[in-house]
Amino acid sequence: PGLVARDAATVVRAPNLGWQGLDAGTVLAETLGLPVTIANEANIGALAELWRGDRTPAPRDFVYVSAEIGIGAAVVVDGSLLRGAHGFAGELGHVPVRPAGRPCACGGRGCL
Repeated sequence: PGLVARDAATVVRAPNLGWQGLDAGTVLAETLGLPVTIANEANIGALAELWRGDRTPAPRDFVYVSAEIGIGAAVVVDGSLLRGAHGFAGELGHVPVRPAGRPCACGGRGCL
């Protein structure tokens, strides 16, 4: 759970895990001796629904919402995952909805 850079190796920020700027892809690839891709779980969930979901034909446009440890989302448009310039498109887990709300692990307040 967290923000994963478009390079598919770096966890930019995962507040619930205390990770920031972790090059998890490279560390795992070197440790395992295998190629590794790191991705946000909402993006992976959306791709799984697109490729292997139980609807035939698969919808070409949808929003996938993940609500497990945190809240995340991914957007699929015309059959492709919308990633955005930095890889964070669709991410809504730390959108402030109550500016004076409870402190969040990300450092903000009142996050969704």
